[in-house]
Amino acid sequence: QNTVFNETNRATVESALYNQLARSGAELIVLTDLGGRLLARASVTGFLNDRDEVLDRRLEEIVAGIKPPGRNMRVLAGDDGKPVLHNWVKVSMRAPLPVAHIYLAYRITTAGTEEFTRMTQLEMAFVTHAQGSGHDVHASSLPASFPLNTAH
Repeated sequence: QNTVFNETNRATVESALYNQLARSGAELIVLTDLGGRLLARASVTGFLNDRDEVLDRRLEEIVAGIKPPGRNMRVLAGDDGKPVLHNWVKVSMRAPLPVAHIYLAYRITTAGTEEFTRMTQLEMAFVTHAQGSGHDVHASSLPASFPLNTAH
């Protein structure tokens, strides 16, 4: 909090956010002011760390829709251009009143889905509508004999 509130250099704030990623296990972290303006971001995925105003605006749009509790899964293009599904968690920074919001994005992976299946005995698949037609399967623990049709 000290770095976020007392540092005006975005690179320094993003370094502090990157350290938070290591503790949280998230792939991406976004810091906004209370009005939703992106102040800083950091990621364990290198391409998301590049300065990019278009990506900053896209991230502002994504986190504007994150409302706990609720369905907070959103798709973002990965470094290879393919869609990546994340589950987002919103945390309000307080001092003692809310002063900013941090959003943590956890990538939905097959390994994580399979681990959840082992713990719960629930088979599942994470599927989103693809741009154009069809569906994108992001992760699945369903048996290979269960067809995941990617056409509408």
